[in-house]
Amino acid sequence: MRQSFSPASWAVVVAALGAAWACSNDETAAPPGASGSAGTKASGGKANAGSASGGDNGGASNALGGATGEGGAPTAGSTGSPDGAGAGPEGGAPPLGMSGASAGGNGNEPEPPDLVVSTGGPWPDSFTGVCADSQEDTGCPQEGDPFFGQDGTYRINVPSYSLTSTGVKDSITGLVWQVEPEQKAKTQAEAVTYCSDLQLGGQTDWRLPTRLEFVSLLDFGMGSGYALPAAIPIETTGIQWTASATGTDASQFYIMNDQAGSWNLGVDTTVFGARCVRGATSGGSVTVETDVVADNMTKLVWQVTNLPVSARTWQESLAYCEGLSHAGKSDWRLPSMKELATLVDEAAAEAPVLRAEYGTPVAPHYWSSTPAPSNGPERYAFALETSLGISPSLKMVESAAAARCVRTSP
Repeated sequence: MRQSFSPASWAVVVAALGAAWACSNDETAAPPGASGSAGTKASGGKANAGSASGGDNGGASNALGGATGEGGAPTAGSTGSPDGAGAGPEGGAPPLGMSGASAGGNGNEPEPPDLVVSTGGPWPDSFTGVCADSQEDTGCPQEGDPFFGQDGTYRINVPSYSLTSTGVKDSITGLVWQVEPEQKAKTQAEAVTYCSDLQLGGQTDWRLPTRLEFVSLLDFGMGSGYALPAAIPIETTGIQWTASATGTDASQFYIMNDQAGSWNLGVDTTVFGARCVRGATSGGSVTVETDVVADNMTKLVWQVTNLPVSARTWQESLAYCEGLSHAGKSDWRLPSMKELATLVDEAAAEAPVLRAEYGTPVAPHYWSSTPAPSNGPERYAFALETSLGISPSLKMVESAAAARCVRTSP
């Protein structure tokens, strides 16, 4: 049974995992899927990594190509990434799990009516998508059905990943990620030094990623035990340091569990892993309007007035946002976990650690639209805990979190 940890119990887990950190690099990961042939339309859709062409167990086997759901990643040719094969200093192999003119299907089938495919700002969705109800993983519901509006329903800025001479490049953020980091536990300061001293593929501008940069890499559709793009071996995953400190405690930094797809806080003298990144950092500002705040980095528009703080179940929260009419708009939805992550003010000196522009009151937890891996009959979804800015998973059937809605700016 999956547990939902309080901050106090997480600290125990963090310490235990830090002491036990060890990953074998003697195993060979299953290769990424080669064909990406299953699916319904090239322009997007729910792409669940499957076993048909990538290994034995869906996402856990590093398989992207054999998509078992509807569709795949956005259109991409077989000769390079969407931003051009060989473009820039990295060059690049074809996007992982793709061949031919599209990433899924032959482009002739109709797009499933339960998927909403669109583009937004430079903030990526998960490559794969999964839908669930309170009992099991399911196909994504139709509009008007229970549980409509979850993460897998909306395919917004779906990235592709291409191998370069130095790592894996994200087509949306442009960041290049180290594929096989040194499997040696490090303090936070040691992790910073490791990345700044790294020379790989002739490049020396590596650094430890921020919390948000690491969140941008996560794939919340890959399944339990694996939350990264397929080219990154599963044996290199675990708990990793970020460069982001919390303003509430100078000795604590955000840590990323890239197996579970979640983040927490760790004391800087604890030892974890370090996965390095290179590329330009994303930035931007927010525009405060009467009833909304618009983030020009992500192109997301957030509800900031008439905020409900009463806790709902996950299903009730999905329905609330889908039915919301606010600030003259009706295309609101419950945000994904990647989108909720952008609300955190890491520099806040006291709780809650949401940016002040996003209004008050602030609920203790906000539901995301993203199902969490669940073992057994109890189903969970990810949420944002606002006193620390971390990402616990909560039982879907419990009134455990509030709903704050979002929409994508055209």
